Amino acid sequence: MTTRFSFDNLHKLAREAGVGAPGAAEEADSIGAQAVKKGYITPEQLTEALEEQRRTGFPLGAVLVARRWMTQKARLKLMKDGAAAPPRIGRYRAISMIAEGGMGQVWLAEDTELRRRVALKILTDPRNRIRFRQEAMTAASLDHPNIVKVYDAGETPDGAYIAMQLINGRALSFKEVGPLEALQAVRKIALALHAAHSKGILHRDIKPGNILRDQTGEVYLTDFGLAKEV
Repeated sequence: MTTRFSFDNLHKLAREAGVGAPGAAEEADSIGAQAVKKGYITPEQLTEALEEQRRTGFPLGAVLVARRWMTQKARLKLMKDGAAAPPRIGRYRAISMIAEGGMGQVWLAEDTELRRRVALKILTDPRNRIRFRQEAMTAASLDHPNIVKVYDAGETPDGAYIAMQLINGRALSFKEVGPLEALQAVRKIALALHAAHSKGILHRDIKPGNILRDQTGEVYLTDFGLAKEV
């Protein structure tokens, strides 16, 4: 029998649901109430999801996404807007969002086992799951100093992810570099592309936004989401 919903008993249900799931109660309190207020889910759906969370121990957001009552993109948007704590996927604890694209979001995250920071790409549209997995496999097969390294990839109840080398910098802007540095950057990216081509991989999305420049001026090719093996 479904428990009658009210914001008065939300906190109690959230605490019960959080047993055995670190951080689950806090997420239930924040993301659950905000999801109802923003119209993503109904109060009745929230109550059922809280009861399922209590049974399974999964985070509330993961339950809502699994039930298809809320999209992963909507869940991550609530987290980005501060309505809920940033996601924790497997051993990775997200800290803040770096970028967002058509297939996923990239977060600054901490690998809690190896105690290092990574760039964590989180799939937001489950329809792109096969393509997302292919991106991880393609990028992981490449080993070049000017291609962003893939450390890990997988799926958890919280979603699919790719853990990558964190580049402390931003997308390349030719307006911010001199002619000589621009020429050196083009040369390095050309060598990175040659390494990919030698393995039969076409990037197919070369643009300044997919070239990262760190604080030392080194450049890195990233985002193999449209890559194709030939």
